[in-house]
Amino acid sequence: MAILSVNILYHKKILDTVQVRNTATFGACCCAAIFWVFRECGSLAGHMAYEITGEETRQLLALAVAQQFFGCFVNAAHWLDTWLMRSLASFITGLFIERYFGTSEYLFRIRKVLNSVCDYESRWGQVVLRPLKSDCKVKQELHFDARNSFTCSPLYAEILFKKGHFVVRMLAKRLGKEPFFQVVQKILSVSMQFSQQQKEPINWQHMTVSTESFFRTVSNVTGQELPTFLEQWIYGGGHANFQVSFK
Repeated sequence: MAILSVNILYHKKILDTVQVRNTATFGACCCAAIFWVFRECGSLAGHMAYEITGEETRQLLALAVAQQFFGCFVNAAHWLDTWLMRSLASFITGLFIERYFGTSEYLFRIRKVLNSVCDYESRWGQVVLRPLKSDCKVKQELHFDARNSFTCSPLYAEILFKKGHFVVRMLAKRLGKEPFFQVVQKILSVSMQFSQQQKEPINWQHMTVSTESFFRTVSNVTGQELPTFLEQWIYGGGHANFQVSFK
């Protein structure tokens, strides 16, 4: 589809929005970038054979713009870290949905995703966001090796990214909105700085993020160490299951 061409969504056209001094406005800047796409697409409506309508279309466009920040401009250091880029993009899209479509719509979609993650883990086994390269436990519980992009099941990868969205959401609530966006802005500002020095290949590594470097940035920016969080939700699988009864 021409609407998703690089001419419209090319990241350099929206990167100016991340150069903000006040970290509290980062979410608003992402929304502004999303509406920039809507405006550009609207100006092309007379030259296109279809019209941008429907809630699903707008949400997919929002996700596409968010992935220009995390997934295009800032990339994963390894396949095992891809969950982080996809999850950050989904989380930002969720903020857009909550703000412009309402809290009820956002919670409804969160509930649907939560059910799909829990159903998969209950039926097929635990989903580990960041399995260690030397960890054979994940491979033993599955009929494929999730540590390699060529052998990982597409359904497993889909659930992996959905679960990552919840983990990033939990992290944002645990750190607080302001500290979390300070972490996000730190990652973007470092990538922006080294993107101006692309002639030196050694600088390319600073435009990638691994799970370890992300949580190292969390510790440096917020001063919080999260060993239990990492053990339970990043390097471990499963989900909480509560049984409630009344007498």
